[in-house]
Amino acid sequence: MTTTYERIRNLDHKRGRLRRERGITGLIDGPTVAAHLRSCIESGWTRMEIAAETGVSDRAIRYILAGQPTVQRENALRLLAVKPRLNYRSGTVGVIRRTRALARAGYPILWTAQQVGCSNRYIYEILNGTVTEINRDLADRFAELYRRHEATPGPSEPARIAATAKGWLGAEAWDADTIDDPDTTPDLGDRVLNFHERATLRREEIIHLAWCGHEPEQILDRLNGEVSISTVRAIVHEWRTGQKRDRKQAAA
Repeated sequence: MTTTYERIRNLDHKRGRLRRERGITGLIDGPTVAAHLRSCIESGWTRMEIAAETGVSDRAIRYILAGQPTVQRENALRLLAVKPRLNYRSGTVGVIRRTRALARAGYPILWTAQQVGCSNRYIYEILNGTVTEINRDLADRFAELYRRHEATPGPSEPARIAATAKGWLGAEAWDADTIDDPDTTPDLGDRVLNFHERATLRREEIIHLAWCGHEPEQILDRLNGEVSISTVRAIVHEWRTGQKRDRKQAAA
């Protein structure tokens, strides 16, 4: 009597023989599959997501990425069918401006977090520069929320007062077509920025330039010396480490 294992083995042998007769190899070059996997991972896929999508184990995927010379044809074709995600990551400049403008209109940060489906803490990490890239679909949710509410006053006066005290600009300062452009300056009409508003914009610009790979001395040149090198270094350090400096100690 033929066991299940023997039937499966015989079937695999028949398939292998048919592939050989047709000139189709049962193995595919490992580096080719690995290069495709890296493209997918760089576009936003995780190994576990790829494993769930293809049915190929995470362990097998790790072996391929580690340099396995060949991959079984069936597994390779499943992995090669995974498409890299286009425009998967997005910068946070537009998200920061929209969130601040909503707060200035009276919409609390917690409310914004609930509406877009992320944590309150995550938004603050975006606002303070700890997080500089987010998923494209999350950025789109921020944009859609902003479109729906930018012209409507929010319910929270404390949120409005806090945003004003921090120098956060309202929706009237930004054009819909350029709000995501880091090089865009706010349209304030005849109004002059106060100290907090200037400091907020400078911090945003310093973090953006640091994210682009500029060193503090280069950033200082780009800002035409409008702030001190110690301030630039401190903001860059905060952004890189995620740790706020003790301003009282710095001033002592």
